[in-house]
Amino acid sequence: MSAWFTVAVSPKVGSLAAVTSTLASAGIAVEGVMGAPEADGSLHLGVPDAQLPAAIAALTTLGLHPITEESDPPMTARTLRIATWNVNGLRARAERVAAWLDAAQPDIVLLQETKCDPSQIPEGLFSTRSYEVAALGAGGRNGVLIASRHGLADVQESIADYAPQGSDATLPDLLSEPRLLSAVCGGLRVASVYAPNGREVDAPHFHAKLHWYGALRAWSAARIAEPAPLLLGGDFNVAPTDADVWDPAALVGATHVTPRERDAWNALVDLGLLDAAQAVAADGERAPFTWWDYRGGAFHRGWGMRIDHLLVESRAGALVTSSVDRDGRKGESPSDHAALTIDVARPA
Repeated sequence: MSAWFTVAVSPKVGSLAAVTSTLASAGIAVEGVMGAPEADGSLHLGVPDAQLPAAIAALTTLGLHPITEESDPPMTARTLRIATWNVNGLRARAERVAAWLDAAQPDIVLLQETKCDPSQIPEGLFSTRSYEVAALGAGGRNGVLIASRHGLADVQESIADYAPQGSDATLPDLLSEPRLLSAVCGGLRVASVYAPNGREVDAPHFHAKLHWYGALRAWSAARIAEPAPLLLGGDFNVAPTDADVWDPAALVGATHVTPRERDAWNALVDLGLLDAAQAVAADGERAPFTWWDYRGGAFHRGWGMRIDHLLVESRAGALVTSSVDRDGRKGESPSDHAALTIDVARPA
């Protein structure tokens, strides 16, 4: 059983990483973390009952003092912050990911295009921040990852068994690639999704993309029938409407915007999933772009697309906020995607 307590984080400490690393150095297992100290100055921690005195002593040396103690997680435990980000190479952007984790404080993280095997995940990137991790990868291409502070169980690594029947056997086998990873975290069935690009309209990879979407829809329908609400997050490589690209005329004949791709997207959403970012956008406005090409100064010119999404069942809870981390697309060696984050108020 965990003992929960709240601490006020001083400017001297400044981040969750400093707190959790202090506890880890003292041999204390952090079993739960809630709150965003950079935002409201408070942090809720859960540790084993027997280790509570040692945790208090360790934090006292850091200049922190518990202000409450309780046997159950605080009410804030019912709000989950869930983020998705195509990092375009986890090893190459480990420092950026670390800074983003410390600033954004997501409870559940869904990464795509990690471009590494699970054994190649940068050491300590997640464990020192109290995340459990599951990952799927095949060297330098593709790759998906889930990191969770709220448990990680019943991991599923493939949707190949849900492929549409009677498909063309000559199509590229995209279903064998590491493009979807799923687990139950915080009472939700979450999946990190990296949909195929499609390459060129009507090329074999384009038809294989639609085939892959058919498998994703069938797999999702089966998960929706289960007790844990479903949340899909990732790079779906589809802009749902013309308003989700900077200039529809510039993309005529390109992938990501064709009627067939959008039909595949809508068939997935129509299972009963909410496009979270759009659902919380102001009336009459579209949710922000999440991808900008590296070429031609696309980011600074606003030439982007909204192709990264978080899709969630309404029974998962109330959508509170959504944001896109545009700062993560700036500076030296960024990913061409920006992280998308939502807060979900879970039912009591």
